[in-house]
Amino acid sequence: MITIINRNSIQPAVSASFTTLTMTKIRTPITTVAKGFTLRTAVVAAVSMAGALPLSSQAQTLCIWDILGTAGDGYALMRDYALGMQRHVSLDLKAFPDEAEAVRNYQAGNCDALVATSFTTRQFNPLTGSLNAIGATPNPSVVSDAINLLLSPKLAKEMVVGNNEVAGIVPQGAAYLLVRDRSNNSLEKVHGLKFAAIDIDKAQQYMIHKVGAQPVVVSLNNFAHEFNSGTVDVAGSPAMAIQPLELYQGMGDKGGIIRFPVSYVTMDVVIHADKFPEGYGTVSRAWFSSQLKRMMRNVDRMEKSIKPEYWVDISKEDKASYSKLMGEMRKDLTDDGVYSAKMIRILDRVRCYGDPQSVGCAK
Repeated sequence: MITIINRNSIQPAVSASFTTLTMTKIRTPITTVAKGFTLRTAVVAAVSMAGALPLSSQAQTLCIWDILGTAGDGYALMRDYALGMQRHVSLDLKAFPDEAEAVRNYQAGNCDALVATSFTTRQFNPLTGSLNAIGATPNPSVVSDAINLLLSPKLAKEMVVGNNEVAGIVPQGAAYLLVRDRSNNSLEKVHGLKFAAIDIDKAQQYMIHKVGAQPVVVSLNNFAHEFNSGTVDVAGSPAMAIQPLELYQGMGDKGGIIRFPVSYVTMDVVIHADKFPEGYGTVSRAWFSSQLKRMMRNVDRMEKSIKPEYWVDISKEDKASYSKLMGEMRKDLTDDGVYSAKMIRILDRVRCYGDPQSVGCAK
């Protein structure tokens, strides 16, 4: 069953121990994760468990926030997910144009499961909710390795916090800074500019203050309008939101996209564990792991669809300086409890394993 909540009023938005993984509970080397061991074992485990899960007697409601409603790639993925899980549960999909409304319904028990940005789901699971940490995922390889690890059986216990269980992770792409004037391509020039600050993301608000810009509090529903209308000079967004939100309008002929990823936007699938058969979370995460390459290809396709003339490159020296600054921000935000310290350690080790010369990795 598919239900659309107020489809005509959609205002889509996006606000984004490894030599042996020396953390106590993680023993698999990153090389193993990167070569697909986790994916294969997870899928095999899911298949072997399939016959053991009882089919739920009634439909579970999955509330989905998607930037394009039922027409979006995210919703299409959830439709495929529902088909993949039909041996275990019957999912009633409901599309919400307002993420906050979807979250409220989940918290009220009207939704048995929720698909929302990790900025929002951080309240249900700080570990997966910190995958979007500022500057921690500079390339798709780091993202893919980290997601594969989080979805693997080795971290199954970490996916459960109280009655909330992360049953899947969906990559949305790197968040880039969009500017209305492409000459504003350095930290010095961003100083004093009006910067869209998503209300639910404390990390973004901290970053804006740190670089000396003026934060203008916006919501996921209206940040695109504020950028396009000129109320703000700078906004962050993943590539897949640029076309549907018509952010080219805000950039016009003078604006551009700074080719430097500030963070990585992900969506989490969170379930009320007691509403699903025992073991469902493991099977569900294995399904998302099996779809990870497809999801990453979709992200890559959206980035490549950006008009080349909009990209604004910055110098190697500036990239190193920004990376150092964002590393300092991550530490501050971790110390303040915004980010999960364990997730930051995982991301640092994945990043440094792949690029030992990366800022903050040299011993």
